[in-house]
Order: sequence, then structure tokens, then C-alpha cells
Amino acid sequence: MFTIKKCPLILSVLLVIVIVPNSVTAEEDQQWWRNVEARVATAKDEFLFGEPVSIKVTLTNTYNETIHFWDSIERCFEFSAVDNSGKPVKTLKNPDISGFFRTVPTAPGTTFNDVVFINEYLEFPVPGVYTVAYSALVPVRKGLFTNGNRDRQEISLSGAATVKIRQGSRSELKNVLTQYLTQLKSKDRRLQSQAARALAVSEPVLAVEVLRKALILKAGSHPFYANYASSLAMWALAKIHTKEAIQTLSDVALHSEHVGARVGAINELGRWHIKESVPTLTEVLADPSPNIRVAALDSLGSIGDKSSIPAIEQRFDDPDEEVRNVARKVYKLLTEGRRKKENNTK
Repeated sequence: MFTIKKCPLILSVLLVIVIVPNSVTAEEDQQWWRNVEARVATAKDEFLFGEPVSIKVTLTNTYNETIHFWDSIERCFEFSAVDNSGKPVKTLKNPDISGFFRTVPTAPGTTFNDVVFINEYLEFPVPGVYTVAYSALVPVRKGLFTNGNRDRQEISLSGAATVKIRQGSRSELKNVLTQYLTQLKSKDRRLQSQAARALAVSEPVLAVEVLRKALILKAGSHPFYANYASSLAMWALAKIHTKEAIQTLSDVALHSEHVGARVGAINELGRWHIKESVPTLTEVLADPSPNIRVAALDSLGSIGDKSSIPAIEQRFDDPDEEVRNVARKVYKLLTEGRRKKENNTK
């Protein structure tokens, strides 16, 4: 009789033992994104003045399934900074680098790393010690994208870091920047992109000297990663935007034996609205290659300088139909803009 009476109690205890762990697991599964260990730290204890200042973001997946982290994690950050006296540091606008937004699958127990260059966002005017505050919402997904956004979550990161910047010699700085050239020529596209972004915010004269070595100037067959490195170098030169950087891009546009490199340089001159390049772009309108002429017309349209209109009109009779069509489109864009401006002043 005692055994029979105790059976329901024993069954109840067994159910509790079985059900409670399952319910905890279910709750953890509903908040799977909490199973991520996130750390942010400066890449070095001290940086040279003119060197890219960077932090390293480390996300470790402790969940029992693959988690997909945001590849371009640097785009998720916001920064502010003060110097030793408490004076705020100037915040910079940061145009995005070209490329697709994608995520990187990170298996259980593995880590995803990315690098954020702080001086893409902040201007450190002199050597010194700065306190940098950061915050980010990093998008992550569980599983494949077949579920739409149902499995998309955001991991919050925030904190502060001390950034020490000292004045170094030119040879020291050149050695540091040359290391990025090696990275730019690697076969890893993520590392190549990071190197281009780093050089784009480095000391301009040395950065241009380094980037020039990544450009494709001679004709011939080049592997994909070399073409990609060359295109990234041109992007970085356009972002640097100094007289030397613009001249380097113009030299590629005019003299490279590689048509793809010439088109890339012309596109960057237009994309960054570099008005100083108008003489170069009007000169290449007479190039034998229709691809070059079309690229130059598009860039002149993007820049919007009215002094290029006579050269554009000369392309109305171009032997290539696409060139003629683009010339008329760009001419209309520039002249309509001029008419609207004239009407507004009346």
C-alpha cells in the first residue's frame, strides 16, 4: 500500500527532473544571441602619429549552433573622444568602402575578429593621450537566411579605451605603413579591404607612396586579388584627396597600360567629385577605347563642372553609339542644372 501511494510522488519528481532542464534549454534557445562573448580592445598599447589607430573586435560563439556575424562590423560603431584636457575631438564623416554586405558563419566554439579604424571617424590633431568612447549594435543571425529576419538580433557593445599616440620618425612610420602594403596584396579580400582603409587614414605623403606600389600600370594578365588590390588602392587615393593622391589617380587614368585600371581610376575621380580632375577627364574623352570615353563622361556628369560642357558636346558625333547616348545624357544633366540655377537667380 505504501509503495502504491508513493508512486504518484515519484512520478512527479521524475517529471520535474526531466522537464525543468528542457524548459531552461528552451529559454536559452529563445535568446541564443546571449551566447556570444564580445570583447573590444585597442590593437596596440601605443600608436605612431600618422598611423591608423585601430581597435580589435572579438566575438566568440558559445552557442551550440553556427552564428553568422556581420562582416563589415566597423560600420556598426559610433565614436567620440576627448584629449587629456577634456576637449572633444572632431568627428569625421566616413564614406563607406564599396562592397557587399554579408555575414560570416562562425561555428560553435570559434571566434570572429574584425578591425575598426578609429581615425576614420575621429581626428587626432596632435600626439597625445585620448579617451575614446564607443558603442555599437552588431547584427547577427542564426542559421541560413531562409527565415527572413526572424532570427536576426543585435549584440550591444559599449565602453571606453585609452589611445596613446606618439611622434615617431619618418622611417618608423614608413615601416608600419609598408606592412599594410603586404596585407593589401594578400589573397584575403577582408584583409585587403582593411589594409586599404588603414592606408586611407594614414599620413598622406607616405600613404600615397605606399599605395602607388599596389597599382596595376603594365598590361598583361593579373590575378583577381591583384586587380582587387589595385581598385582598393585607387579608392584609398581618392579618399586621401591630396594633390599628390589626385595626381597619382590622374596618371593611372591617362597612362596605365591596363584598361581596367584606367576605368577604375576615372570612376574614382568621379565618385569622389574631384573637380581638379576635370582637365584629365576631358583629355581622355578622345581616347580610342569607348569604355574609357564612357567612364570619363559619367565621371564628368558626377562632378558637375560646367567647364566640361564643350568637350562633352564634341562626343555627340562619336563613332560609338553608347558614347553618343551617354554624352547627351550628361550634357542634359549639366545644362538643366545650369538653367535651374539661372532661373533661381532671376
